[in-house]
Amino acid sequence: MATLKDVAAKVGVSVTTVSRVLNNRGAISEKTREKVFQAMKELDYFPNEMARSLSNRNSYLLGLIVPYIYHPFFSLLTDAVELACRREGYKLLLCASGNSAQREKEHFSMLRANNVAGVLVCSRLEDATDYLKADFPLVSIERTIADIPSVSCDNYKGRHAGGPGIGCQRVPPRAAARQPGKKVYAGLSALPRL
Repeated sequence: MATLKDVAAKVGVSVTTVSRVLNNRGAISEKTREKVFQAMKELDYFPNEMARSLSNRNSYLLGLIVPYIYHPFFSLLTDAVELACRREGYKLLLCASGNSAQREKEHFSMLRANNVAGVLVCSRLEDATDYLKADFPLVSIERTIADIPSVSCDNYKGRHAGGPGIGCQRVPPRAAARQPGKKVYAGLSALPRL
């Protein structure tokens, strides 16, 4: 694997010059920039993102912990978060806990160890005190955890915003009684006044 020194040697410049080209800092001629990028391509050199994150104190990595990936809600959430990350220049580390408190704790520890810039978590922990120790931004999704910002759906408003036929369905009490064993749900406020 090629190093910064290899690129500098191929171009005939200092390691500092190559670093300035990569970080777009300092007055570097366009000709030198082109030579550095050409050498990087020829040597198949890629900057070490972890090393760069130590120097600029931002890993540009966000963690997302969800209970399941295959659940439609979490699948759509993951897709939306990944698109937002890409748009803002971040990369996403996706963790699926399998709804296991132990796995969720392990994922959170791994994300902390990888110096993430922040974590979005769909927590299923009973005791989320470990999250309060985080030294990076943390947002809870679909669950309120004391002292942690959260984002959640307002299912009540969502049902009413959708209008009739969306969400709850009016089931006359007599019809429900004639269907024993069948799961019937009707939000009380969604039912018209009898």
